[in-house]
Amino acid sequence: MATYNLQAFIDACADPACMFVRPSAEVTADDDFKLRTKTKIYEFINSGGLESPVHITDEPLRKGATGDPGIIVAAYSFYSGPLYGYLAFFYSTASKKFIIKSFKKNTDPDPRKSVGNRKIGK
Repeated sequence: MATYNLQAFIDACADPACMFVRPSAEVTADDDFKLRTKTKIYEFINSGGLESPVHITDEPLRKGATGDPGIIVAAYSFYSGPLYGYLAFFYSTASKKFIIKSFKKNTDPDPRKSVGNRKIGK
């Protein structure tokens, strides 16, 4: 079971004051999805851009990372048209904001392209 309610995170993207994107996530969102600004990232998420999101895991924030102690990071895979994406976020009780830790192409194989999902003769 996921630590965070994904819909609450999506809804929070409607208010940029409730959100923060880590600089590395902002760079990969631009490189991989052509989302050039934080505002574009929030709009993408809030407007349904995360197609078929699947919860992957919840893990503690890595040691040495900046954030509240005991923070849990939620990770999701999603589609955006032909792209297969990866999103990781957490909620900071100190800042009272959702923090987007990662927003990038997923490095795992795209399940839509697996042999088991192909029709015979295609």
